[in-house]
Amino acid sequence: MVIKLTDVEKSNLKKRKDKYERYEKLFNDEHADVYDVEDNKKKKYISFNYLRKASKVMADGLAKNPPRYMVPEKDNQEFIEEVIFNNKLDVQLQEFVLGASYLGDCFIGVDIVNLEEFEEYGDGSRITNIKDIEYIIHFIHPKHVIIKTDEVNKRKIQAYIIQSKIEIEDKEYYKQKIITRNSVEEYYYNAELTTQDNLDEKALEKSLTKTVQHNLNAFLIQHVPNLVVPGEIYGQSDYVDGEKIQKIINELITQLIDIFKKHGNPRLVLSGSVFDSMFEDENVEEDEEGNKYVNIGEVEVVRVESDGDEQPMVEMLTWDAKTTDSLELLKFAVNQLLSLMEISPELLGSSQTGGNGPESGRALTMRIISTLNKVARLRRNFDYSLKNILYVVQLWEAKYQPNKRISSPEKVDIMWDEFYPEDKLEKSQIAREMKNIGFDLETILKEQYNYTQEQVDEILDRIANNMNNTIMKNQNKRLNFNS
Repeated sequence: MVIKLTDVEKSNLKKRKDKYERYEKLFNDEHADVYDVEDNKKKKYISFNYLRKASKVMADGLAKNPPRYMVPEKDNQEFIEEVIFNNKLDVQLQEFVLGASYLGDCFIGVDIVNLEEFEEYGDGSRITNIKDIEYIIHFIHPKHVIIKTDEVNKRKIQAYIIQSKIEIEDKEYYKQKIITRNSVEEYYYNAELTTQDNLDEKALEKSLTKTVQHNLNAFLIQHVPNLVVPGEIYGQSDYVDGEKIQKIINELITQLIDIFKKHGNPRLVLSGSVFDSMFEDENVEEDEEGNKYVNIGEVEVVRVESDGDEQPMVEMLTWDAKTTDSLELLKFAVNQLLSLMEISPELLGSSQTGGNGPESGRALTMRIISTLNKVARLRRNFDYSLKNILYVVQLWEAKYQPNKRISSPEKVDIMWDEFYPEDKLEKSQIAREMKNIGFDLETILKEQYNYTQEQVDEILDRIANNMNNTIMKNQNKRLNFNS
């Protein structure tokens, strides 16, 4: 099956790739390139990368403590724990969240890798057996992925197309993997005949090879968007709203540092006649405004024009610039950037209330409520995709694995850790208050400690058994005493 892109899809793909490249540069602190600023000897462009810090806060908050993956059956539990460990899924989760934050999209791929063994016979023939199957979970850069949707219903996905450049025997080819509901196909195209963005008719006719993997579900791809607006299928980057303010912040910081440097390094000003008598032309430089100067160590000597009747001038020029307004504007810009990124200053160690920070965990929760809502949105998207991945991997194991360790797949539950550290003392105080006003133990355990019904039943059974044992011991003591 060959899928060709329409002109509109090709144009949208090019625009998406340009955005991904821009956001990657912003994340990697290549701001001068993004904002088209040239450094020069006199003034160095400086960036304080609040955008990247905001993305790292999200990734650290959601993935700093890995979630717990649970299934009812013991064999299935051991199997998914092995898959998670072999793929370092707990480590990759941070990469997934970062990608979703600054690129806007995260694609997670799951491959089957067959470990084959051959049995050879005396007549020279041999048979291939599947010895074992491994499952590879990995991040797919969104610039390589095209989502082919129905022309009328944009939410109905017809296929995922993954395109990438590969090298075979020192020659470059474009690899195209097409994933539909019923099949997974791979094509390889000669790089000399086509480009990755535009597979033309000539290249399609001269596909190098075509390989069809298993007939059903041999490759899984999960799309985790950051934020989806109505009518769109791709996600939006966190940097959409913040990059313009980041540019303002960079310009203010660059300007302020330049002023502070001039405060610390006064310039020696000489009249034209004195300057010309002291320095040769080959040592003299000009700034953008045409003023002549010479650098002697860290001291800048500047030439100024003077009338012939004036006495030769030699003086130190100091700066008396006012920075209060600029610093206030910088503070305002940073706060607005964090607000647009839904990141509370408390999470960056910059409390807006002064003192030693929030007086309680409840107060902190109220101050970072917008960040918690953002985390909940990303957590919901990742929760759905990770459950799908671990369920399908179990399905493959039960269906394709020669030495299968499980008989059927089980639904996966995921327990996510809190975004910020628990205040255990405060939790116990709230639980005590709930008990005093009449809440039963089951409600307290569920609402305050997020225990499942199974965990609550186990605790209540243990308490009941301990009470029964205590009653039996007391009865035995009384019987022994009476006898």
